[in-house]
Amino acid sequence: MLFSERRFQPVWILLFALLMTSTLGVAYAAAVSNLVGATLGLTLSGIAVFAWLRARSDILVDDTVLVVGKMTIERKFIGHVTALDEAAFLQRIRAGAQLTDVLTFTSTRRGGVVVEILDDNDPFRAWVIGCKSPQALARALTDHNISV
Repeated sequence: MLFSERRFQPVWILLFALLMTSTLGVAYAAAVSNLVGATLGLTLSGIAVFAWLRARSDILVDDTVLVVGKMTIERKFIGHVTALDEAAFLQRIRAGAQLTDVLTFTSTRRGGVVVEILDDNDPFRAWVIGCKSPQALARALTDHNISV
C-alpha cells in the first residue's frame, strides 16, 4: 500500500442526524410511552451512526490501482497528477470545474489532487480528489515503479 486515507463525512451531518432521531424519540415518548420513545430513538440513532460510517470514502493507492470510495482505476490509465493547496483546490472545484470531472471530497480545508485519466473508454477526463495530504497522494500516484 503506497497511500491510504480514511475520509468520513463531516461530523455535523452525524450530529444533525442524531438530533433528529433523538427528537423523534422524545416525541414518541410523550405521545405513546417512554419505552416506545427510547426504543425508537435509540434504534434510529444507531441506524444514523451506521449510515454515517458507511458513507465514508477511503482513498487507497497500491502498485496497480487507485481506489476512491467505490471508484477504481488502474494506474496505467493515470496521466498527469497535480497537487493543489486549499485556494487552488477551491478554484478548481468552483470556477475551474468541467463536465468531464469527477469531483470527490468531504472537506476542502487541506486541498486535493487532480488526476488526469487517459482511458478513451472513460467518459471522465479527470478525478478531482480532496484529501488531507495532497502532496503524499500525488507522490504515491507519480511513483513510476508500478506493475502493469
